[in-house]
Amino acid sequence: ALARALVNRPAVLLLDEPLGALDLKLRKQMQVELTNLHRNLGLTFIMVTHDQEEAMSLSDRIAVMHDGRIEQIGSPNEIYEYPQTPFVADFIGDTNLFRGTVESVDATSLFIVTETGLSMEIQQIEIPGIQLPQQDLRTGASAVVIVRPEKVTLSFYPVGGSVNCFEGRLLNTMYLGTHIQYVVKLLSGENIMVRQPKTFDSLPDSNTPVYVCWGTTDCLALPDHKP
Repeated sequence: ALARALVNRPAVLLLDEPLGALDLKLRKQMQVELTNLHRNLGLTFIMVTHDQEEAMSLSDRIAVMHDGRIEQIGSPNEIYEYPQTPFVADFIGDTNLFRGTVESVDATSLFIVTETGLSMEIQQIEIPGIQLPQQDLRTGASAVVIVRPEKVTLSFYPVGGSVNCFEGRLLNTMYLGTHIQYVVKLLSGENIMVRQPKTFDSLPDSNTPVYVCWGTTDCLALPDHKP
């Protein structure tokens, strides 16, 4: 089917879930083949997919749609690292979201108190060519703090000098080969996902007291437009 579509050298090729029926290993092989075809033929490919990894690995630009409207268009790096809405942050990859209110704003940072009383600091950063929504947040505004699991550090002791550091208990540990995924229940009640390389000789037991910490530049704040 792909050969028949390409024989007339179309200006644009629409691929609607082309790899959906394949098993994981074959799907990854075909992702490489599609990338090579795209590069060698120089055609524009428009690909519809619900597989986030597929979209991230194959695309030059991604459009994320929600309820029939485009939420964000950008490169895979922009979509993942600098989502413009809570939906995009939650839909693309795994993320931890904390809803709250902007307590104060200064020249360098936002200070947000979550609905469960956690105080978080988010540093104002400048990214060339990208307008971050957090730059428009003002005191009293509803906001969502997002932090990716790989940005979070898990330790058995509080990290000295860390602003965003919270105590909890280990709920679940998943060994995934290249890394370990933890789920921690914070004392405030939220569950937070942590993903990091294997750093312990043996995996900690469930219910072990732990601390989760992240830097002020490892998280973003977004306006909360929930109804």
